[in-house]
Amino acid sequence: MRDSLPVPKEWDQESLELKVKQLNRLVGIERPEFNVKGAYILMSTFGKVMLYQSAGEIGGLDVVFDCGYMTRMKMYIRLRAYIQGIGAGMKVGLKVGEEALKNLRSKSI
Repeated sequence: MRDSLPVPKEWDQESLELKVKQLNRLVGIERPEFNVKGAYILMSTFGKVMLYQSAGEIGGLDVVFDCGYMTRMKMYIRLRAYIQGIGAGMKVGLKVGEEALKNLRSKSI
């Protein structure tokens, strides 16, 4: 029987929860709860994890990565990429949004 290898620190449950906390702060949510629209929530079962996003006050949840429960390693990798993508999108979005506003104002009726 093989000995199981230790889980690298960045793939443990605590590190995943810190990444989800970072994600929530990035989108402006300080207290992620089921009834807070847009809050990201990490759930785990039988050693696998899934990321959900709260749909609003009535408590519905949307699956963020539509591929079922996954290992902590896969979730960590996806979370890092997701956070980087949102951060980059926010930077680009601000620039695009400012240009769009200028165009709308110049063409206002």
